[in-house]
Amino acid sequence: MFVDESGRRSRLYRRIGMAVGLACAGYAVVMVATLLSGNSDAPGCPYRARRTSPRARSRPRPSRPRRTPRPQPTPT
Repeated sequence: MFVDESGRRSRLYRRIGMAVGLACAGYAVVMVATLLSGNSDAPGCPYRARRTSPRARSRPRPSRPRRTPRPQPTPT
């Protein structure tokens, strides 16, 4: 059984682990910052409020017949 009495290997792995952990934490901070600071009307953003469904936007709405106001009698 091999025993590392100097502890050099454990220090090396600890430093590598700290570097990987800091890189992951930095990446997570960047991801959260981009989600919070992005434009809410962006097409790929899942948090935007949809006013209409995408299918409804692709089809034109049928026009409704407009009601014309009836003429009112003028008092004389």
